[in-house]
Amino acid sequence: MKPAIFPLLAVAALPVHAEEHQPDPADLTQTNTFIWAQAGNKDYTVTGGIAGSLTSKFNYLGLFEHSRSWKRDTGNANDSTRARLFGTQDVNWGAISKVGASVDYIKGHNDTPLDTLAVGAIAKVETGLDWLALYPNLAYVELSARDSQIKNKSKGYQANLFASIYLDESGQYLMLQPQYTSTEYIDVKKMEVSYGLPLSESGKLWADIKLGYTRTSGKKALSKAAFDSDKQVKAGVSYYF
Repeated sequence: MKPAIFPLLAVAALPVHAEEHQPDPADLTQTNTFIWAQAGNKDYTVTGGIAGSLTSKFNYLGLFEHSRSWKRDTGNANDSTRARLFGTQDVNWGAISKVGASVDYIKGHNDTPLDTLAVGAIAKVETGLDWLALYPNLAYVELSARDSQIKNKSKGYQANLFASIYLDESGQYLMLQPQYTSTEYIDVKKMEVSYGLPLSESGKLWADIKLGYTRTSGKKALSKAAFDSDKQVKAGVSYYF
């Protein structure tokens, strides 16, 4: 059985003016219009986002994403489509400079698909160090599996702590992301490490590489289910408009 993966970071799209700023992929509360293509050992993904602002301090992002597995045989295909809505607000709450809220829906397309609905909140915490920013994220998660072992929706929460480490003035970064998800039927422990760098002087073209490890365990009706540990390597190129 394939591990469940629940990334939660924001999205949506209303046609309003967008603010000009230098793209910073390591800032998880920054909204940008972009396109992003990734490929890895498990699958490939295409993502597009449209950003704008309603006021000088409130920004939004609308995102659509599709992932497709390389392996197409039964039991290995783990395709998914995601839609997200994200809004951020500038604040002045001590060390917290931004807060955001998100709605994320992931539709599974494999033989025993798992659909995920997540509603979450994120904050940007200024550490006082120019090279380090922290982004705690907490979300309510609801899973719907078209599996005879799960009769009802599996509800729970997900907690992330993103640490963005800037390596130089050009914007190169290292991002660490421990994640824990707990629901009625499934628990997921996940760790990702990402590295990104600009490919152009304008800062509009970026490259990134991600290493990830996911461990999933079942509870109740799924307590005896066999879950694969998932090791992933993924590289991508993104362009910011």
